[in-house]
Amino acid sequence: MEQLCDEYVSDMLSGKVNGKKLSTIKTDISRIATHIKPALGKRKVASVTQEDVERFMHGLNPGSARRVTGLLRAIFSYSIKRKLRETNPVHGLDKPADVKRMRRLAETEYAQLWSALQSEKNVASDVFLFLAVSGWRSGEAKNLRFSEVDLERRVATLGNTKTGLSGRPLSSAAIEIIKRQPVRNGEFIFEHKHAKSISNLTPWWNKLGMPDEITPHVLRHSIASLGADLGLPDHTISGLLGHSRQGITSSRPCENSG
Repeated sequence: MEQLCDEYVSDMLSGKVNGKKLSTIKTDISRIATHIKPALGKRKVASVTQEDVERFMHGLNPGSARRVTGLLRAIFSYSIKRKLRETNPVHGLDKPADVKRMRRLAETEYAQLWSALQSEKNVASDVFLFLAVSGWRSGEAKNLRFSEVDLERRVATLGNTKTGLSGRPLSSAAIEIIKRQPVRNGEFIFEHKHAKSISNLTPWWNKLGMPDEITPHVLRHSIASLGADLGLPDHTISGLLGHSRQGITSSRPCENSG
């Protein structure tokens, strides 16, 4: 299994497997090293049974189980193409439940965030404010390019997102944030230094002093929850957030969330 994983990684890096994005490949390599190799690395590929996979799956952290098991399914499909075994032991197993991040901002936390952003007044604070009003992924916001926005039509067309090409409506608040960015010579709207975007938002977020359990991703889920509160249909919320499928969006607001 260890050798099979190494060959799978090699073919991922060369583009022979699924044509995955580099960020996905890096995550898969980490999951293989952290979970799959320690548990199954010494086993012969043909000897791994469905019972082995089920024990492996139930030994994983709930937050990782679905994705790691999905990767293992892909690795075994790869082994079948290599004629190393005839069946995929992951097929037929009940998929582990995906852990949904249900945290959302309460009204008092929105006020705290607004106060913190007002005190910072820098390009990072505008990125975070944009996240708060749009529900986009952090990378989509900080790497937003002038070529991707049409302010007259109030729409952005993102060419390199987690789900591929993605069209997003722009709210009045989002447009206001875009318009107030200084005009520079670079391609990024939220330009930081040397015509580049901010490489790592985490240190800037930590400066805001928000509670540890509140991350930029919570801003994304908060928008989804607010949309549900307003009675927007799931497909509308999915379109706002750039989800590839409707099921990801569906969630009920948390209790005591304000």
